[in-house]
Amino acid sequence: MGDIVLKTYGLSKKYDGALVLNDVNMTVYKGDIYGFVGENGSGKTTIIRLISGLIFPNAGYYELMGKKSDDPEIIESRRRMGAIVESPSIYSHLNARDNLYMQALILGIKDEGRIKWALDTVGLGRLYADDKKAGNFSLGMRQRLGIAMALMTQADFLVLDEPLNGLDPEGIVEVRNLIKELNQKYGITFLISSHILTELSLVATRYGIISKGHMIKEISADELKNQCEKRIAISTLDKVNVKNALLSLVSLEDIKETPEGFVIPGDLEYSKVLSALQGLPITGINTETTSIEDYYLSVIRGGKQNA
Repeated sequence: MGDIVLKTYGLSKKYDGALVLNDVNMTVYKGDIYGFVGENGSGKTTIIRLISGLIFPNAGYYELMGKKSDDPEIIESRRRMGAIVESPSIYSHLNARDNLYMQALILGIKDEGRIKWALDTVGLGRLYADDKKAGNFSLGMRQRLGIAMALMTQADFLVLDEPLNGLDPEGIVEVRNLIKELNQKYGITFLISSHILTELSLVATRYGIISKGHMIKEISADELKNQCEKRIAISTLDKVNVKNALLSLVSLEDIKETPEGFVIPGDLEYSKVLSALQGLPITGINTETTSIEDYYLSVIRGGKQNA
């Protein structure tokens, strides 16, 4: 899969005696846009706070860019990481340039050229000499400014906590396109938390699904797509002969048995399927598609049963 940017090992965290993270294992590879999805209160922000060094686990550990969480050199790894936790820390009374100047002071960055670079990188270079206050920016512009602030260390790993929350459709597209550009043009790895899988599906290359503090599943974008493709469902009283008939259309690997019959890929011509099954005792045949939301809910329900 490639180099590992972040790997957690059995991370657990308690607040006031309540377990909010329970034995979480996850892996983010270099170049990923890792969609970290789960309902509100599932533990996403807690994970982000842990890897940012804002809080500490009660059990387990993580490795960030090859450095273990209790290694003093983890500080060097965090310098290559930028994070926006919950919302960007923007001074509304300052313009874009001065917001980044304040960030540079906090980080001990003396190269003022970094400010122009960060604004250019997120597509806000025009604001370098503009006195417009950040409080008057659109939500999409504020989110992009927040990403510019996270990039000030020239980070190659960005962690964004619900970056699309509250944005209008234009702002969502704006931020989504920026994430894709930073990933593809600059090779920046992303960990993006959200409770909206449908929105993440437009940008993510891998996913981690978390619920009630448990990591339920990690899955690639291609695997998710395969789970949600159109299928043809066939119900029958004679599975043996129907299966033999289907083998004239598809390979054995493409035939999935169900309690009622079989499911086969939905890209087949319907007329060819009907022709192959002619004369056999078919009790039902229809096309079906699992939506991303349906898949997510089925994974969550299964995870809760196994937790």
